[in-house]
Amino acid sequence: MDILDTPDAVRILEAALLCSHQPLSLREMRQLFDDTVSSDGVRAMLAAIQAQWAGKGVELKELAS
Repeated sequence: MDILDTPDAVRILEAALLCSHQPLSLREMRQLFDDTVSSDGVRAMLAAIQAQWAGKGVELKELAS
């Protein structure tokens, strides 16, 4: 089973983002899944989270650093 096929992967990433005291790098986010998810896969999940959060009290932003 591909982890990207499960809503659980998005929930794991969402929880990590909400619990982190500082911005997470793409590498740190990939490590949540033991590097089994590609950078593009993480970006796709981030886009899904960003869409889910639209119009809510939380925004997901990408930092240059």
